[in-house]
This record gives sequence, structure tokens and C-alpha cells, in this order.
Amino acid sequence: MGQALGYSKGQIGDMLAMDRHLLRHWKVRPGAWSDRSNPRYFMPAGLLMTALCNFLFGAASSYSVHLTLWTLNGLAQGMGWAPCGRSLGHWYSVRERGTVFAFWNLAVNVGGGLTGLIAAYSTAWMGWRSAFYVPGSWPYCAPFIWSRRLRDTPQSVGLPPIEEYRNEYPDQGGRDREAELGTRELVVNYILRNRYLWLFAAANFFVYLARYSMLDWVPPI
Repeated sequence: MGQALGYSKGQIGDMLAMDRHLLRHWKVRPGAWSDRSNPRYFMPAGLLMTALCNFLFGAASSYSVHLTLWTLNGLAQGMGWAPCGRSLGHWYSVRERGTVFAFWNLAVNVGGGLTGLIAAYSTAWMGWRSAFYVPGSWPYCAPFIWSRRLRDTPQSVGLPPIEEYRNEYPDQGGRDREAELGTRELVVNYILRNRYLWLFAAANFFVYLARYSMLDWVPPI
């Protein structure tokens, strides 16, 4: 794409930086919104938005349009993580969550790797625009499946909370684990005052520096 349109590495780096910046930021903002929304509709909306951004990106040839679309793509992708985590928390007990979250995180990375291969082969066969058209066509199926199969909580379909069903209650906090917390209470008491969360966040910061350095900058260099 850079060769076809005459983009410099700095221009491509600006697009990647805006995407990553908005993705990180909007994992937090939509995370708060998704706690008050139904993931059955919240996630499909984000996926359809990112698919649309990919199609429009492949059709455009202007740097300003590409920069805007890839920034919006970061916003749309930021709508995925929080409702996934929320849904897994509602449908799997404390003992199950470590294994389930590990497979979920593995799926994210495997899917990203396969998408890169598909985009590369599509580019070799049909040009750089197909690298956005071909992978971008797949997400149009998933929202319809999610809207039909995904459910907000077990209680929304007449089932008991997962803690009651599995008889596995966390050691702290009593049995009312399904009570909805206010945004202020959640952020202040369970995030800002959680020293372990700050430790993990700091460690994750440096992991992501290495990860995106390899993902974004090694290929063009």
C-alpha cells in the first residue's frame, strides 16, 4: 500500500499510532458503556463498524481519508474486549475463568496471525486493496450469529447466576455477585484502589511496547 500510494514510513506509522491510541483509550470508555449495555447488540455493532472501515479503507486512495478511517477503526475495535470479558464473567464461574480467558486470549492472537497470512496472500494475488476486502468480508457473518445466540446473563433466559448454579462463590464480597455497581463505585473502589491491578497494568504496558513494535514496525522496516 505504501509503495502503491507513495506513503512514507512516517505516514504509515501515524496511521498505526492513531489506531493503537484510540483502541487502548476506547477499551476503557466503551468498557463502562458495555457494562450498562447488552453485549448481544454492543459487540456486533462494533464488529460491523470495523468491517465497514476496512472496506472503505480498501476503496480509498487519499492519505487523509485513510488516517481518518484507521482512527475510526481503532474506536470500533475498542468495542470488542469489554463486552467479551463481561459475558465470560457472567457465564463462567471463578474456577473456570482462568482456563476460558486463556483460550479466549489464544484465539485472539491465533486469529490475528491467520488474518495477517490471509491478507498477505490476498495482496500477492489481487493487490493491496484485497488485503482489506477479503478479511473485511468475514465479520459480516458473526454479528448475525451473535445477535441470535449470545445472551446478556444467565438470568436473562431464566437461569440462575453462574455462582449459584456451580455453587462457587468468591471468598470475598458475599453472595450477591450479580449486583450492578455504579460507574463511580466501580472505578474508584475496584480499579483505582486496586494495587494489584496497577501492577498488572504496568507490566502489560511494557509487554505491549514489545508486542506492537514487532507487529507494526518490524514488517515495514
